[in-house]
Amino acid sequence: TLDPGIDFFNKKLSVDLSFGFQRDHLDNNKAYKTERSIISGKLTARPWKFYLLHITVGNYSIAQQSGLYEPDPAIRVSQATFNSSVMQQFMFVKASLSHNLNVLYSGQQLNDQNTNTNEFTEFKMTTASAMYSLGLTKIRLQISASWAFSDYSQNNIDTRVSGPFFILSKTFLNKYTGGISYSKRITKIDGDKSRQTTSIGFS
Repeated sequence: TLDPGIDFFNKKLSVDLSFGFQRDHLDNNKAYKTERSIISGKLTARPWKFYLLHITVGNYSIAQQSGLYEPDPAIRVSQATFNSSVMQQFMFVKASLSHNLNVLYSGQQLNDQNTNTNEFTEFKMTTASAMYSLGLTKIRLQISASWAFSDYSQNNIDTRVSGPFFILSKTFLNKYTGGISYSKRITKIDGDKSRQTTSIGFS
């Protein structure tokens, strides 16, 4: 495994990479030989105190080869999984109030080279979310609002879940905290509106 990395502009920008490879059956005593490889990268940037950017990408692959025996073509493993994520954070903090905004995206996809199994193993997943929070320091009040979305596809079935979430909390007498929350989730399967969930909570 190799893990090179480098910083730029007084560590305001960092780039990290990782390369890994693994093979078993080195003693020729395994039923099958398995090879695994991992390639990943990470970029972190903080050009200003109020902003942070974080990006990751990675690819993991596994392949089954002949060892003492020949793998059954019907179940032979030969897959690759790719994933990525992007996170952005904006944060402004003052004596009397604070603002925080987080935006996140992530994706993952599995590809199966075996045509006998890919119908059941391949999938694609995407998630995205945004959250804003406002803090009023003097009166110890916190307000947050967020929205989330996820999309999962496998075996020709697409499932999407999305909805908002709100929460308001306040601290009393420097030790008691109370709050109220509201959330709504809409689940769609293959584009049809199938389920809707709404909840309200108190604490």
